[in-house]
Amino acid sequence: MRMAQAPALQPGDVNRLFDSFVDKWGTKYNATVHSTSPHIVTLDNFVQDDEIEAIIGSVNHLFSRSTDQGALDENGVQAQVVSTGRTSENAWCTRNCENHPKTQQLLRRISEVTQVAVPNFESLQVLRYQKGQFYRAHHDLAGDDNHKACGPRIYTFFLYLSDVEEGGATAFPKLNITVRPKKGSALLWPSVTSDNPTQQDPRTLHEAQPVIKGTKFAANTWINLYDYNEPNLWGCTGSFD
Repeated sequence: MRMAQAPALQPGDVNRLFDSFVDKWGTKYNATVHSTSPHIVTLDNFVQDDEIEAIIGSVNHLFSRSTDQGALDENGVQAQVVSTGRTSENAWCTRNCENHPKTQQLLRRISEVTQVAVPNFESLQVLRYQKGQFYRAHHDLAGDDNHKACGPRIYTFFLYLSDVEEGGATAFPKLNITVRPKKGSALLWPSVTSDNPTQQDPRTLHEAQPVIKGTKFAANTWINLYDYNEPNLWGCTGSFD
């Protein structure tokens, strides 16, 4: 399947994307650079209120305790097991949510910023963290991701869908960087190195700190090196499907 498509990144492309990031998006989204090695940036006013309402409204009845990926069965489908490392609830933005014009509008905007086509995106994972809920330090690129038809996750595009009264920050413990939730803002970082877009950059280990007061709504899409949609239809991605 991969032979018919080019990878979304070539060596050096991660640096090329971020080196011009502020010049390109600084005015429109008040882009803030938190780190240049590795690259971590935020964009203000990226998600519009009507997009937030469309996404949360589409999945509000679907939230359940977050799971981790388990072992593969004989058909290559990955089991889902209740997570001990995170206590949040999540819902997947598929079907009506994913096809909603406002969601499609948002995905096109993410594609414009990352310069990666939407078919490489995993479905939005919508998250709800209530008081005391957290996600311990983890990395979005697993060791076996290069064996999947969609390849490794190269970027995480994280969307804050609400303000949080206290707590709930995204932290990068190896970098001593903490980003507070801000409704409508987006946080972007690479999971791979620029020199080798199939190699994990361990520095982007991250965590969701516990919510102390209020409720945190957020969403993320993981962006893959190759097309995700077609392999996902055939159960070749280790996804929730």
